[in-house]
Amino acid sequence: MKTAPPVQRLGHRRERRVFRRKTRQRRWQQLLIGLACSGAGLALIVGLRQLIQQLDAFLLFSEALSHLISGLTNLGIGLGQLLLVLLLLLATLAGLLLLLAGLIRFGRTILPARNGESPPSKPAGKARGPLSAEGRGAVKRRRP
Repeated sequence: MKTAPPVQRLGHRRERRVFRRKTRQRRWQQLLIGLACSGAGLALIVGLRQLIQQLDAFLLFSEALSHLISGLTNLGIGLGQLLLVLLLLLATLAGLLLLLAGLIRFGRTILPARNGESPPSKPAGKARGPLSAEGRGAVKRRRP
């Protein structure tokens, strides 16, 4: 398999890393990383255990939990009120759009057509637009 030629930029010679395979870590490196992560986690747990024994941890924990619950409650109430305001705003906007659409339709119905334009009502016969059966290239037969 051919490798790509090195790319020269501003006097530097660099290899392109596009087609290079990733080097896999050796087994002993993976074992060392696993042991280091496990040791760090164990040290953190032991340190927290000693901290709990030195402090009045239950009081600290219960106060923190009560502050967290009250903060989340306030956040929930605030988000609920914000959603209610947004819902009212959307309902008001929908009402204004419906009012505007109704006034436009009412105005088009009452005002006479300008410049010889046909009124907006559709004829009662067959549809003869570009998407109808006759408008899609259907062959019309002539009657003799």
